[in-house]
Amino acid sequence: MNKHKPSLHSAFNLLSCLEEAGYESHIVGGAVRDIVLGRPMGDIDIATSATPQQVMSVFSHVIPIGIDHGTVMVRYQSHSFEVTTYRTEEGYTDFRHPDEVAFVNSIRKDLSRRDFTINAMAMNQNGDVIDPFHGKKDLSKRVIRAVGDAHTRFNEDPLRMMRAIRFASQLQFEVTEEVKQAIYNQASLLNHIAVERIAVEFEKLVAGKGYQNGIHLCDTLGVFSYLPIFSAHRSLQVAVPRQKLFGFAQLITYYREQTPTISLQKWVKDWKLSNRVKREALSLHSALTEYKQHDEMTLWLAYQLPEHLAASFIQVLKALGYPVKKEAFTEVSTLLPIHSIDELAFQARDLIKAFPNLEKGSWISSGIESIEYAVVTKQLNNKYEHIKEWVDQWNPPASN
Repeated sequence: MNKHKPSLHSAFNLLSCLEEAGYESHIVGGAVRDIVLGRPMGDIDIATSATPQQVMSVFSHVIPIGIDHGTVMVRYQSHSFEVTTYRTEEGYTDFRHPDEVAFVNSIRKDLSRRDFTINAMAMNQNGDVIDPFHGKKDLSKRVIRAVGDAHTRFNEDPLRMMRAIRFASQLQFEVTEEVKQAIYNQASLLNHIAVERIAVEFEKLVAGKGYQNGIHLCDTLGVFSYLPIFSAHRSLQVAVPRQKLFGFAQLITYYREQTPTISLQKWVKDWKLSNRVKREALSLHSALTEYKQHDEMTLWLAYQLPEHLAASFIQVLKALGYPVKKEAFTEVSTLLPIHSIDELAFQARDLIKAFPNLEKGSWISSGIESIEYAVVTKQLNNKYEHIKEWVDQWNPPASN
C-alpha cells in the first residue's frame, strides 16, 4: 500500500483506542465500499460516538478542521484520519452545508444522512460490516441507489448528482431509474454549485473505466446543460473520446479540437482552472498542432513538450483517434541532439559578437530560436564552428 495513504491496520488501531476509551467507532464511507469490492482505498474516514472534545482527549495530535460539524483530523501512527461524531443534518440553504447538525449516538442514524447505499456502510474494529441500507447487495448488483429519496438527497447537495454519474463511470455500475429521474428533474440545481466542485467530479468521471457511459448519462440526463461551455455547444455534449482522459489539461485539449473557436483560455476561465492546468494545456495544444502538421512525432515536438507531459500527450492523441504507440515520444526524444537551449554550442553572446555593429534587440532572440530549431531538427550540427559558419551567411537588418 502507498505509504502516503492511510493504513487500514492503523485505522483499526485507532478504532481500538476509541473503543477502549468507551466510545463506539467505525470506518465509514468509501473506504468500506472499496474494502468490500477489493479495490484500492483512498482516504479512510472514521465515525464515532465521541464528541470532538472527547476525541481530542484520547489522541495527542488532533487538528479541529471542522469542529462545528463534529470533524477533527487525527494524526495517528504516521497517518491522517478524519474523525467525525455521529450526526444527523437538517436544512441545506446553501445546497452544500447543513443548517443544523445534531450529534447522535447511533451509527445507523449517521449512515441515513449519506448519499448512496454503497457509501452508507460502516465497519467496526473486527471487520464486521453494518449495512442498514443494503449497500452490499447493491454492490453485488452493481447499481448506484440513493439512501432514501433521491430527490431529497440531491436537493440537499446537488453535487451528489455528479457523484452518482462519477461512481457509475469509476465502478462501471448502472444508475437506478429513480436516481436517473431525480437527476433529470433536478439537474438545474447544479447552477447553485461552485464550478470548482463540479470540475473535481467531472475530471474523475472522464478518467473512469466507464467514462463513455458517464458522458452518455451527462447528455441524456441534462447535466451538460448546466456545465460551463458544454451548455452552449451541443457538439461537445455528444463528443466521446476514444480513450479515457486524466485531468483537465488533457480534457480541454481534447475538447478544443472538437470546437476550435473556443480558446483554451476560455476553458480555463469558465471552469476556474489553475495556472498549472493552463500551462499544461497550452503545451499539449502546441504539441498537437506540430503533430497534425507533420502527421508524426517530430524532433521539434519532442524537444518542446515537457517530459512530464509526454504520457498526457499520447493519451490525448489516442482520445482523438490517432494510431500512435505509447513509446512514440520516448523513441523520438532519444534522438534529440540537445534537450535544452543551454546545451547549444552557440549562445546569444556569440551571436552578438558575430554582428558587433548591430544594436541589441529582438533579432538576437529570433536568431537564437532559428539556431535552436536548426540544431534540434538536425539541419545543423551542434558545434560552434558549424553554427558560426551558418550565421555568417545571414544578412540581418542594420538596426531594429
